[in-house]
Amino acid sequence: MLGPLAGMLLVSRPSSGREWFWLAASGALLALSLRGNGLAEGFVRATGVFVAGTFVALSVWNPRGVFRRAVVATVTGLVAALVLAALLGTGWESVERALERGLREAFLAQARVAEASGFGSGVVGALRDMARSAGESASFYPALLTVTGIAGCVLGWRWFRLVADRPPALDGEAFAGFRFSDHAVWILIGALAITLLPAADGMLLGATIETWAENVLAVMVALYIARGLAIFSAASGRTPKRIVVVLALVGLLLWPFAAGGLLLLGLADSWVDFRRRLESPPTGGRER
Repeated sequence: MLGPLAGMLLVSRPSSGREWFWLAASGALLALSLRGNGLAEGFVRATGVFVAGTFVALSVWNPRGVFRRAVVATVTGLVAALVLAALLGTGWESVERALERGLREAFLAQARVAEASGFGSGVVGALRDMARSAGESASFYPALLTVTGIAGCVLGWRWFRLVADRPPALDGEAFAGFRFSDHAVWILIGALAITLLPAADGMLLGATIETWAENVLAVMVALYIARGLAIFSAASGRTPKRIVVVLALVGLLLWPFAAGGLLLLGLADSWVDFRRRLESPPTGGRER
């Protein structure tokens, strides 16, 4: 988020005090976030730099369709970081092992703090279980970088529009209108098919094709859950606020079921187009 924000403010030639303040603040926070050593941290920083630079370049070239620009910039940045790691002789396999070690140490440290602070054995046990499954978490780190990269670009763009004196025109950026190509369902189907194939063990950029397919599947699931949440947001405007609050609380308590429902809602929207059905009829009254 900080990279796209600082980059867009810089290329827009800031003139007001507010723009200069946010440019300095985002630049300072960005510099602090780039501190740290290690292979895993370096890979994440490289990915962020590539993503932010690509997003700013795309925004200068054609500032329309923020989600499309965010997806293209994130995928390009992640692939560029993977190729750079391969050229430097490290590859994703080495990065994944470094991520695994870092995650395991972080969860074990949290478990020690929780135990010393008097938290229950359930919390300490859960943290230690997460430490033991650090390898599985590390294998899905590309998916995490992709989802957070897309979200960071979108948030950075919206923040830029808020603080800029001459912001670009709004281009359907309301979250309630969030959607993407209905043909993207074939990406999800293809990734699912590859994960189910027994022979998807070829190597690509230091990881098996099955691993990359699982990461693509995780990203698509997250995007379809976001699409379902956008439909819920659009429908909540026509629903009494108390019902929306109750549904939101129930969703937080039963989040696995809520996420599954939102996923199905987002998938079904490819064929049903719920938000079009929510619109008022153009006749404005009696049907003829």
